Amino acid sequence: MRFKNFYSNTILGSGNNNLLVLPDSTSRCGIMLVKPRIYGRQRYTFVYSNTVDSTFDSGSTAYANLPGESWTIESLSVADAGEKELFKVDFEGTRLTTSYPVEKLFRLSGYKEILFGGENRKILAPNEIVFSDSTEIEILPGHLLALKIKFSGSRIPYTSDKIVPCFTYNNGEYKYSREFPQPVFFGTVQEDRKTRLAFLGDSITQGLGTATGQYEFWTAKIADKLPPERYAVWNLGLGFGRAEDAAECGCWLDRAKQNDIVFVCFGVNDILQYGDSQRICAALSIIVSELKKAGVKTGIFTIPPFDFEGKQAEVYDKCNKYIRDILSKETDFFFDIAEVLAASNNKYSAPHGGHPDKFGCSLVADAFLKKFNNYNF
Repeated sequence: MRFKNFYSNTILGSGNNNLLVLPDSTSRCGIMLVKPRIYGRQRYTFVYSNTVDSTFDSGSTAYANLPGESWTIESLSVADAGEKELFKVDFEGTRLTTSYPVEKLFRLSGYKEILFGGENRKILAPNEIVFSDSTEIEILPGHLLALKIKFSGSRIPYTSDKIVPCFTYNNGEYKYSREFPQPVFFGTVQEDRKTRLAFLGDSITQGLGTATGQYEFWTAKIADKLPPERYAVWNLGLGFGRAEDAAECGCWLDRAKQNDIVFVCFGVNDILQYGDSQRICAALSIIVSELKKAGVKTGIFTIPPFDFEGKQAEVYDKCNKYIRDILSKETDFFFDIAEVLAASNNKYSAPHGGHPDKFGCSLVADAFLKKFNNYNF
């Protein structure tokens, strides 16, 4: 893969966990507003994948490594959208709380066209991964990057769990909507060598449970405290993600292997969906083993609390015991996120939410950084 030619330049979670099923192949348009990690003039590359990475909910609509049907990027363009404060949305991202007119976003004069092999149109075959041509783009400090895609197709891998302001235009109607495909990687060319650091996990890693567009999730808080000239941080967290999905060694785990250090935080969805401790522990072991074989340094997290009860609580205990007693000794770094997030009087209770709120995320980030800064990676 060509990922090692670039460095991640956003902490927004990336990946596909569902299929966008459309009634026809009419052209549609979507815009997402993304905060860069490094501002200024950068050479960007955007990567799209035509594969579902993780199982959506029970797997009835989409599952790990499911290929999408052929679909078309009819055009892709990028602009400096302006100051972040212009685009405040409500917690769920369903409406703007400022007076900025949505239609203006679609008509910005500064959009720069992004090409694929010199062409503005790209057809993605099932399971294909495509890299755009590197394009110089300037995003001013404190501003957001507007990525506008015009696309067509009927069964397209994507995620509706984009925790940033998103808008669509279709049949003359502007909407607050996440129903369009997004890149699995926002990369930039950097002259100086950096350490590539990634977090591989589910929606708790991705940042669900925090306000849209505010970057209050713990991966973002960690990235904010790490020097950007030394570390590039890639958030590979994905809603409904399971350890068993990543352990299938598809394109999701392949992307993780492009990094120097990967921290693994899985287990909640495995417990909720099938609840077999042996399968969960085996999947976690495969992930760690595959990363190590690829020459990647690995870190393992315990499974966070999720108000488990009964048999699920028993599975939770067995898995976390295995992580603490076995996997912690097979990895380069161990972090007990369960200890940080659990209630003091009930290890199964999640007082900051199963998907931690901004306060729980601050606790995680502070505890992680305290430990991380004492390691010599």
